[in-house]
Amino acid sequence: MRKVHFVLAAACILALALAGGALAQQGMGPGKGAGQMYKPQMEETITGQVTSMETVTTGPYQGVHLKVKTDKETLPVHLGPKSYLDKQEMKFSEGDKVQVTGSRVTMDGKPAIIAKEVKKDGKTMELRDDRGVPKWAGQGQRRQQQ
Repeated sequence: MRKVHFVLAAACILALALAGGALAQQGMGPGKGAGQMYKPQMEETITGQVTSMETVTTGPYQGVHLKVKTDKETLPVHLGPKSYLDKQEMKFSEGDKVQVTGSRVTMDGKPAIIAKEVKKDGKTMELRDDRGVPKWAGQGQRRQQQ
């Protein structure tokens, strides 16, 4: 009987571990998905014009993305959660000139930028710290990533 309980407990733990890994890969939850892809050593700065904005829904989470056209390419720029951006003073419109500093990544086989900061009209909106930790992350999450 003990052996059966042990096997069931081990199976449950394994199932939970696998489910957690799958959710992290799908970008579910704060600090998951694009946030885990941020690499400070891959930071670059681009300057261009906003050609579109969109809100992308992944499960219960909504993220805000810009498309920025530079002299060389048009890149999707991942800003952060809509709930966080809605509280910021800086708003974006098609045609805005922006300077974005962030980490260049590959998503779905295409280049993208995960923004650390965006400058527009002489103002700066900070989205991540120097290690790439999102400004919207809770204090407990920041401590875990240090």
